[in-house]
Amino acid sequence: MKKVFFGGLKNHWKDYILVLICGIFMVTIIFLSNSLSDCLQWIIDGQTTGNAEESYSFFDFSITYLLLVCMMILIIFSYIRKRSYDYVLLDVMGIQKRHKYIFIGCEYLGIVVISILGGILFGAILSEIIKIELEKIFANIIFTEINYGFSPFRMTIIIGFCVFGLLFIVFDEAISCLGMDSLLSCGKKSGKPVKTRPKVFILGMTFMFLAYISLWFYWGKVSKGIPLILLSIGILLGMISIGAYYLCYLRKKENKYYKKITWLDNWYHRFFYNINMSFIITEFIIVTLYGFSIVIFDNIPVNEPQNYPYDVVWMASDKDIAFIDELKQKYEIKVKKQPCIRVTTTDQGEHMGISASAYEKWTKESLDLKDNEIYVVYQRERSERNYLGIDFGTKKPRIYMGEAKDDLWQYVAGVPMPSNKFDTSFNIVGEEEKILTGVFGNKISEHIIVFSDSYYQKVCNRVEGPNLIVMVQIPKNYEKVIEEICAYTNGSGIVYEKKNLLLQISKTKIINVSAAIINIFVLLICSFFVLSIKMECDFPEQKGKYIFYSQGGMTHRNIRKSIMKESFWTGGIPIIFGVVISTIFMGTEVYLKKLSLEWIKQYAVKLMGTITGIIFLFLFISICFGIRNIIRIEREE
Repeated sequence: MKKVFFGGLKNHWKDYILVLICGIFMVTIIFLSNSLSDCLQWIIDGQTTGNAEESYSFFDFSITYLLLVCMMILIIFSYIRKRSYDYVLLDVMGIQKRHKYIFIGCEYLGIVVISILGGILFGAILSEIIKIELEKIFANIIFTEINYGFSPFRMTIIIGFCVFGLLFIVFDEAISCLGMDSLLSCGKKSGKPVKTRPKVFILGMTFMFLAYISLWFYWGKVSKGIPLILLSIGILLGMISIGAYYLCYLRKKENKYYKKITWLDNWYHRFFYNINMSFIITEFIIVTLYGFSIVIFDNIPVNEPQNYPYDVVWMASDKDIAFIDELKQKYEIKVKKQPCIRVTTTDQGEHMGISASAYEKWTKESLDLKDNEIYVVYQRERSERNYLGIDFGTKKPRIYMGEAKDDLWQYVAGVPMPSNKFDTSFNIVGEEEKILTGVFGNKISEHIIVFSDSYYQKVCNRVEGPNLIVMVQIPKNYEKVIEEICAYTNGSGIVYEKKNLLLQISKTKIINVSAAIINIFVLLICSFFVLSIKMECDFPEQKGKYIFYSQGGMTHRNIRKSIMKESFWTGGIPIIFGVVISTIFMGTEVYLKKLSLEWIKQYAVKLMGTITGIIFLFLFISICFGIRNIIRIEREE
């Protein structure tokens, strides 16, 4: 029995090596994502923080992990189909179930152990190479060697065993519930024929429509997770239905059918296999374009002085006016003072509140506000636009008139819940994205809330906290002015200083761009790897077709053309679906940011350049794989 089992394994050693390569690649990506997340965390904080960066890396790459698991399911499924005849032979020879499970368990255990050990080894090597490059890039920011610690090893081992355990459960349950015969017939000519599925098409279009609509409302503004999940389901169902409709339509047109059957036959008899592999590549393309390309465009250029029209913005009080006037006379600085109140929202953000008449004097824009109506001016970076505002999309924000206090929130299991001290009577009648004082802190803080004159006059004298916005421009003696302001406030006031803010935001943007580039790099590698695996799995059938067509009298030129078309189709379908859908979603994302026309033009140029590059890259790789397969076939024959 051992000789039969290991003899069959020896005969399929190339297929076994292919599964090992896929497993090693998946574990390498898991290790690489965790280690690079730790490296970026080290650059930001100077140290790793244990569980924090582990959670960040897992959720940031969760879609990538899921797609790699789907790829492994397809690869192992293909391997089981090829090994099934050996398993059947063992049953015919009367092997005991216990011994059969031991043999198959050892075979699978070898895949698990070699994949995890090999993945950690290759991941560590790649991580060290990238770590050295990051140290060169951020030489002016960090002054010690980057250390990603032991957490990538721990997380890789945990996730690796979980993934392979999940794969074992999936195939064990599938074989137990469906039976080996049913499992082996999937995707073959003996399986279900390709047929139109109108319900699947309608369902797919519905999910894609919901994904698009969600961009405009709460779930799309919270994160990209919900739109991407809905979009993924819709794309899979859409590809299945549209692909089936096309193949069935082609079958009815005899002239077109017989011209294209030489390179579409694989799609007819292995429809779901081809659709599934194309779907995985499509998902990688969509996540690359929609998920991370926008992040790069949002953070370039990394230095935007126009976001800070003043050198210093100080939340002062009436008692500070004498010092401000003295400073103005001493250093000839330009000072603008604006009365205000401090207001707090339930997202734990503090903001500046002013009256409608003061806003009109400031901006020359008239607002007709009555009673508890408010107008919100959001001061945010481009990357933070199109996020939820102070009202969480309801137009009915809860506001506390005054500075933030600890008793404004009640903590339940560590989660802050707003108390009843927040006023719920306000109604947002308008909002816009505009920078008046500067971009301070993060997307939830230091926006400008405009109240009606009547309400503002009623509450302005009883609101606690700073009541004056002091905006300073310093033409000379910059350091001395900053030093005197800091000495006067003694660290107790709210003072925003332009140079310091520019330095901090530039560092953050560099980190964001680096993280996005690393993500794109990983996703593109995954895409090309899946594409290469599919080409490798298609090679035996292409070789058989080459021999069959040549023996049937077809010219070598036409045979090569058929194989090239099949290879081109493999990379072309993900490009069509991925690029078209990504373009629609990216365009909507840019539109919802409410950018100026100049910025929209810059985004459009960058997006078109990125999309063009992705198209040519994938088509070039597909053509190269097609040429390689032709050369291999002709060399062997």
